[in-house]
Amino acid sequence: MTWPVKFSVLPVSILVFGMVFSVWGLSGIRMDNEDVIRWLPDNSPARTDYDFFRKTFSSDDYVIISWPGCTIDDVRLQQFCDGIRRDLDPAMIESVLSGREVLERLADSGGLPHEQIQKRLAGVFFGWADHELTCAVIALGEKGRANRADAMGLVSAAIERVPGLEFSDAMIAGYPWLAVSMNRMIEETFRKLLLLSGLAATVVALLCMRDFVLAFFGLIVSGIAAGFATALIPACGGKIGGLTMIVPTLAFVLTMSGSLHLSRYALECIGDQRKLLRIGWLPCTVSTLTTIIGVLTLLFSNYPAVREFGAFSAGALAFSLVLQLGVLPWLLTRFGQRGLRNLAAHDSQRSLWRRFPAILERMQWPIAVVTLVLLAGTSAGMFRLVPNVEAENLFRAESEMLLSIDRLEKQIGPMDQTEALLVFDAPEEADFFRRTAYVRQIAALFARIPEVDLAYALTDCLPIEPRGTGIMATAKKRLYRQSLVDKRGSLGNNEMLSLENGSEVWRISLRFSFSKSSDFQKLEQHVLEISRRCRESAKEQWLGFLPPRLVYTGTTHLVHDAQESLLGDFAFSFVMAFVMITPVLMIVLRSFWLGVIGMFGNLVPTIGVFGVMGWAGLPIDVALGMTASVALGIAVDDTTHLMIRFRELGGRLGAVQPALQRSLQQCGPAMLHTTLIACAGIFTFWFSELPVICRFAATISALLVTALLADLFLLPATLLISARIFSRADSAR
Repeated sequence: MTWPVKFSVLPVSILVFGMVFSVWGLSGIRMDNEDVIRWLPDNSPARTDYDFFRKTFSSDDYVIISWPGCTIDDVRLQQFCDGIRRDLDPAMIESVLSGREVLERLADSGGLPHEQIQKRLAGVFFGWADHELTCAVIALGEKGRANRADAMGLVSAAIERVPGLEFSDAMIAGYPWLAVSMNRMIEETFRKLLLLSGLAATVVALLCMRDFVLAFFGLIVSGIAAGFATALIPACGGKIGGLTMIVPTLAFVLTMSGSLHLSRYALECIGDQRKLLRIGWLPCTVSTLTTIIGVLTLLFSNYPAVREFGAFSAGALAFSLVLQLGVLPWLLTRFGQRGLRNLAAHDSQRSLWRRFPAILERMQWPIAVVTLVLLAGTSAGMFRLVPNVEAENLFRAESEMLLSIDRLEKQIGPMDQTEALLVFDAPEEADFFRRTAYVRQIAALFARIPEVDLAYALTDCLPIEPRGTGIMATAKKRLYRQSLVDKRGSLGNNEMLSLENGSEVWRISLRFSFSKSSDFQKLEQHVLEISRRCRESAKEQWLGFLPPRLVYTGTTHLVHDAQESLLGDFAFSFVMAFVMITPVLMIVLRSFWLGVIGMFGNLVPTIGVFGVMGWAGLPIDVALGMTASVALGIAVDDTTHLMIRFRELGGRLGAVQPALQRSLQQCGPAMLHTTLIACAGIFTFWFSELPVICRFAATISALLVTALLADLFLLPATLLISARIFSRADSAR
């Protein structure tokens, strides 16, 4: 058969474009898990407070570095700090401060003895137990916060230049180092496991299709879709990280599903591309369109990272549809006829899919009863789900990152913190000593909160007001207060006190262990209650004193505040997608009840898997929450193919069996093979060193399997039971 050249121009052009675009985009790909703000709600009061904090004090983006035996007399500490300052770019690294330098500055300015300074700043700049131990604190500049990997590269290079100090000896903590380490581990995971994932998917595809050419067609089209999805992100100015890592997975799975279904449709019209398009265009278009609708509902999310996922997924799935209808029918008709004939011959020898509807008819009521019981049990588990977006859950407990932080906390002190900002509006300069006393008092009360290990404020660096009631004591108090007023200008505009825009903002850092599980809701309640009591007592203690307003914030607080809206945000997106997709399916199937029955089965994967996770007490992070939308998209994809073929083959509620049998024979193998291939590729990432990737791989695999069971067993059983009910209703009329 001579194939007209004009029929090949469009599919070849699409293939070439997809491959060139993928290679071009992949060459400029960059990982990004560094900005915590993208993972958090951007329209909440907590976010507003955090923006105020960053504007006032730059940020809490700092890195703490120490090593065993790092004392105030360790020459390596000064060599390390000098090494960073030698090529210091203030935009990259704003400041470097060692414990020894803190000691010298405070001793010179305040006249406090070294021992008293070390005791006051124990757990901050000096050892928690051994006050001779110390550290270096590095604050990133604006450029460093935008490019944390480059900033941390400068820090690593400075460590390696110090004679007698190995990088493996260094103990490092701080969000910038945490984010950069996660980026590196994700890159290593994909570099190590991506090839293995592709190999596993290829092997399973060959076993399922029993023909190399047909398997290759499905893999090449799905691979280009995944490559396009990956390249689309940097092409639009984005970075791969967080939820955007899921976009290629979604594109691969759904393109593979469409490819396998088209291969099954092609068995009815081997060599006839136009007929294949007539059969396949509607189910492929509707299945992709419903999934696009599902991901576009994520644009209403409060999370920037979730909105990015929705936008990039929609674009990737649109190109996936182009590949399915513009390329695959041509490949199957032009090069796949032999493989299709072999597949058709193999199907004729298999009796399982022919006998399957009869098995379902006998088991329809047990399937329905078991499903309802399981749904009742798992739906109760949904109410037990606990959100968790804590950074420490991103790593294994035995990871070098967490072990390093643990060693540093044992040597210096707690490394995690939230911020209490005391904002005095329009303060009088002469009243500065009273505000200092107020801050010292409230910081001492904060330090007694059970969840807090220490509270650090600028007052820890200042002398305490003399006590007594005699003439000399009164004179000393007057001199002390005047000296504070005189020093106000020099004390202000640092990382603990801001004197800008006519206000005076004091910062109190509440510190606690990074690895310790704390009740942050109780912590916030304690902070608010202490602030309220101090405001009331201050008004009675000092007539005319205007107590400050409290702004409680910080990265850690913002993360925990996000947990309260995390599940609600995902639930809203899921319900909205469900509500928007259901009418589309009703219109396509030209039946209200068929649309309802088709969508009912798509609730089972989400309720079942997440309900079990709720009963098991497994926390839900942002990536796991997203799998619900991914699962809905995949489940709707297979459901759409099955229901549309059922309807086109003459199926209706009054006459189910003949059409159901043929649609299951045609769509069932594709649904099974899609799940097997996708699970083989995705579950490979279970072997990642990052728990967040392991949890995602396991959860999405479980959702895929559950969606398959719902489509193969629950959906046909529901159709059979509904047909019986409608038949009895018609007879009664």
